[in-house]
Amino acid sequence: MKILFTKMSGCGNDFVVIDHRDEFLKMKDLRAFAKEACHRKNGIGADGLILIEKSDKAAFKWKFFNADGSVPEMCGNGARCAARWAEAHNVAHKQFVFETAIGPIEAQVNQDIVKVQMFKPHDFKLNLKINLKDRDVVLSYVNSGVPHAVLEGDHFKDRASLIRHHEAFPQGANVNFVKHIDRHMLHIQTFERGVEDFTLACGTGAVASAIIFSKKDRVESPVTVRMDGGTVKVYFTENYEKVYLEGSVEMVFKGEWQWKES
Repeated sequence: MKILFTKMSGCGNDFVVIDHRDEFLKMKDLRAFAKEACHRKNGIGADGLILIEKSDKAAFKWKFFNADGSVPEMCGNGARCAARWAEAHNVAHKQFVFETAIGPIEAQVNQDIVKVQMFKPHDFKLNLKINLKDRDVVLSYVNSGVPHAVLEGDHFKDRASLIRHHEAFPQGANVNFVKHIDRHMLHIQTFERGVEDFTLACGTGAVASAIIFSKKDRVESPVTVRMDGGTVKVYFTENYEKVYLEGSVEMVFKGEWQWKES
């Protein structure tokens, strides 16, 4: 089957975006399809798959899949890529709302700069001690759309997978290693659940790190978050009632994938 797609990147966090408004994959195993599409050897290659679908409630709705076929609750950079794709293809215009499985997302598109409103962070756990067999690690936790562990420094990077799968996090957790620069800047590296490796950027990780460091009175809004793939800004109001993620999005290329259905 011929699959038309757009490869998009939010600070190096890359996604395959497919126009699925006619639901031509309706009877397929979408998780298996996502895994094949995101495979970097035999497929298109990406951190995630985004299917753009029709919505009766908003400009459009999406289905989002991690590279391993799992379905996360949210993806900040993916949301920004979906919004820019929709604006570029006249599915939406400049400022709009789109539908996700856990609620609507507001988006603003200004050429390649995309700003999305994130879900209110919750389930805070500051200075949580967990045991990694041979040592204790102190970290913090927040759900910023998906579960995130936040650690200062990078001296436990070799234990990222152990932390991601730790029993303290029943749903698993992305793991962010943070360097504090000043009250308006952080640098992070994120090991992502569903990708099972470090990615060049993570939008919900940027939000989680900024919020945790705000909770500790180490930063204040707006927070510039540097990642290996680029930079985003995180804005938040008092008590984190409103949280926004903003940064550039690249439309890398368009193509045609000759998908061999198994």
